[in-house]
Amino acid sequence: ALLISACSTAKTTPEVTPESAASTVAEKVDSHTAPHWGYTGDIGPANWAGLDASFATCATGTEQSPINIVESIPKMEGKLETSYADGSVSVINNGHTIQGNLSEKTYMVANERSFELLQFHFHTPSENTLMGKSFPMEVHFVHKDADGKLGVLGVFIEEGAANDAIAAIWANTPATKDGEAKTTTLNPTAMLPASRNYYSFAGSLTTPPCSEGVAWHVLDEPISASAEQIATFQSLFPMNARPVQTRN
Repeated sequence: ALLISACSTAKTTPEVTPESAASTVAEKVDSHTAPHWGYTGDIGPANWAGLDASFATCATGTEQSPINIVESIPKMEGKLETSYADGSVSVINNGHTIQGNLSEKTYMVANERSFELLQFHFHTPSENTLMGKSFPMEVHFVHKDADGKLGVLGVFIEEGAANDAIAAIWANTPATKDGEAKTTTLNPTAMLPASRNYYSFAGSLTTPPCSEGVAWHVLDEPISASAEQIATFQSLFPMNARPVQTRN
């Protein structure tokens, strides 16, 4: 769920932990110190681990994300709260996704843990699947707790009615990678469904370096976006989803 856009020659770098990843994402989820990676061909998911020593966990990890959510995975009911509110959002195109960076402090409480919302970003198709079902898109809300541990809230997006918050984000998206960020005002709650029931599991970042120790919370109810909104994102990113991983 954490995206680190990159371009340089491969070199050995220190091990990246969820704590250090949280520190990075708090500023801007972008880096020019790691090798270039992507979603297809030689730099695609099957080859991430070989691109750099710090990416080894992408192949050796035992709690890798995304996953296919099945009935045996704990489903929590009524135990997730958010204090998301209207605020300023800086919208960037980091070459891997459209991302909104939050400027105001706002929180999610899940499993009696409080997480500060740092940013949200989008994938197509959905990275996680639900009982084998894939959705056209998925939005990930990336948080960190007081100890620097990451917590991700995943929300499936299905085709249907247009979403006003997504419309505001698309309208302020730089057309090119690393283009000048644009700012809009929105309430992230508009990208959450009415139900707060969620599946809870331990996982990882879904992009290099695939660090583990990430607390995942995936809502069981999707939100909708119009066919046009989905097509707009896919025109920039035809596919930016890591395949589902073994649950172990």
